[in-house]
Amino acid sequence: MGTGYTRNDASNNIATGNVINAADLDGEFDAIVTAFGTSGHTHDGTAAEGGPVTVVGPVQDFVVSAGEIKPKTTNTLDIGTASLQFKDMYIDGIAYIDGIGEDVLVATDKKIQLRDTAISINSSTDGQLDIDADGEVEIATGTLDVNATTTDISGTLTVGGTLTASSGGSLTGTWSNLGTVTTVDINGGTVDGAVIGGASAAAGTFTTLTATSLNSTAIGNSSASTGAFTTLTASTNLNVNSSTTITGILDEDNMASDSAAKLATQQSIKAYVDSQVGTADTLTEVLGNGNSTSGTNIVVTSGDSITTNTISETTSASGVTVDSLLIKDGGITAAGTSTFAGQTISNLGTVTTANIDGGTIDGTTIGGASAGAGTFTNLTATSADINGGTIDGATIGGSSAGAGTFTTLAATSINSTPIGNSSASTGAFTTLTATSLNSTAIGNSSASTGAFTTLTASSSLNINSSISVTGVLDEDNMASNSAVKLATQQSIKAYVDSQVDTVDTLAEVLAIGNSTGGTNLVVTSGDVITTNTINETTSASGVTIDGVILKDTSLTTATNTNLDLDPNGSGKVVFKGNATKGAGQFILNCENNSHGIVIKGPPHSAAASYTLTLPNTDGDANQVLKSDGSGTLDWATPFALSNQTLATNGSTNIGSLQVRWGEVSNPTNGDTVSFTSAFSTACLNVQTTATHSGAANEGFAVNTLTTSGFDVQLSDGSVDGFYYLAIGH
Repeated sequence: MGTGYTRNDASNNIATGNVINAADLDGEFDAIVTAFGTSGHTHDGTAAEGGPVTVVGPVQDFVVSAGEIKPKTTNTLDIGTASLQFKDMYIDGIAYIDGIGEDVLVATDKKIQLRDTAISINSSTDGQLDIDADGEVEIATGTLDVNATTTDISGTLTVGGTLTASSGGSLTGTWSNLGTVTTVDINGGTVDGAVIGGASAAAGTFTTLTATSLNSTAIGNSSASTGAFTTLTASTNLNVNSSTTITGILDEDNMASDSAAKLATQQSIKAYVDSQVGTADTLTEVLGNGNSTSGTNIVVTSGDSITTNTISETTSASGVTVDSLLIKDGGITAAGTSTFAGQTISNLGTVTTANIDGGTIDGTTIGGASAGAGTFTNLTATSADINGGTIDGATIGGSSAGAGTFTTLAATSINSTPIGNSSASTGAFTTLTATSLNSTAIGNSSASTGAFTTLTASSSLNINSSISVTGVLDEDNMASNSAVKLATQQSIKAYVDSQVDTVDTLAEVLAIGNSTGGTNLVVTSGDVITTNTINETTSASGVTIDGVILKDTSLTTATNTNLDLDPNGSGKVVFKGNATKGAGQFILNCENNSHGIVIKGPPHSAAASYTLTLPNTDGDANQVLKSDGSGTLDWATPFALSNQTLATNGSTNIGSLQVRWGEVSNPTNGDTVSFTSAFSTACLNVQTTATHSGAANEGFAVNTLTTSGFDVQLSDGSVDGFYYLAIGH
């Protein structure tokens, strides 16, 4: 609280008609100085505090009243500057602003309300903008461009103009009125209340069209017709050009049925191939496909070969065993019976048993047309192809029946019943061709209802004007490589499995989809490589990841460029501490990296969690950093009054405290002294030290304090000069 002024002239010497001594005035001025200079005044209108300050500023241009704060003249004062800004502003009312010159940040999910709470704009969650209105949102513009992956309209969409779907776009859902549509593909439902496919003719494009005639030609007519059918249905099976009979089409991504009589959809073929190739991505998995051991042995199927220049023993002196035949140190040892085919052996040594399937023995041809001299105890042949002659006295192919098993048997009748006889026969036929079935003519002019076990197309099959298919092949190796014949599901599965088996080295696995075609490991965008450790390939070379080198404990760039540390979103770079080094810290080294300085955080015991924000500029010479108490730093000039003399005019600021000083020579009564720079708000007090001339009690006083200076009041005579020290804010 301020100190009240108490009059010092208790005897009333200072009065009209009295002689007023300098001591009387000095006492009164000292009392005034004490009242104003001890602890200041709040200027709240209470006792000893001074009257309220209602105007502030060099020209009193900031006016304060009981109900408002305003400038003296409209549109003359700014609140803050571009470099000196206020922190937060709280207004419980209406803000009238003629313009906004910077971006406006609405924190978290707060709303900008228009008129009432039912109309607002806000972001209810990160990444989403909400525009809410209880009536209508109107956008009046020449072109509205909505670049969105998905546009979701949950209510009714009314289009007054033209709605255009770009190439590949589509409209789904229920539409009450589409207006004029240039092109439309309708896959079902009704058109103008008429069921698509109804009895009455309709113009349009239909996915499935069912009728008893086409262009006045009866379907099933005895004469062949040329035409294209949108949908051709075989209720039981399909046969193209007397090839494999197809009983259905499967859409199984894993091809679990493994059927040799059903086709596979293109999607299921692609899914199965992708899954099989995708799962065989290590050498162990590649070798495990078709590998009897399910381990890492290399197993090839019959007819395949392993090609190499050298096969070495894995253990010293163990040799190499090939199917029980030991090859070791230039010698060959058979564990059992050995067979040498197509080779000339100069010396077999002692052979316990020999199986000879051809050639000559002692000049006699084995199996020659004429009997050869010699008696064989046992003649063993792996296979025999006999094209004629007799077996045990019975002529092969004679009219009399013979007992035996034949791969191919050709005959005109079976069990005395002619094949193709007019009477019905009981039996199973691979292919049956006839003009009628159960007394119903095949291809009759009238439509027939029935299911056919086999539907035969004698030449080719064409579905929806696509490729004409001339047959169905069941080749596991797909040797024909035909572009006009289909493949059975079983042959597709067998071929895919065999191809996966051939990818049996890491280089071949990586070459699938690998841009380099070598042994580099390349993954596409969105894929990841997961591992616990990545080691350098060459000692001391480090590991380079997209231009950043990780070596030992250092992180550097491969080229002359910056190294950016940029955590995503609101993340920060954290320098962690531990019990050994204490708080988190980082070192700024010299250019030789031989010494450096450490910037370290406060200890755990301080429980410190705060943010320091640097100033916008680099400050002026001799300025220091100061804090506003909330973490915002700024530049300030330190108080350097100890280096000044009052004989030199000057000024300084210590935070909000401002000091002005100087020397006045030979003043006269009423002179105005101007400060070197004006106070920002008010001058609170001025102290003086003077040199008197003339009478010893001659005095002077300071009168009329303003932010820019004061007046000199002399009581008698003149003063040689004085020094002053003014304090304000």
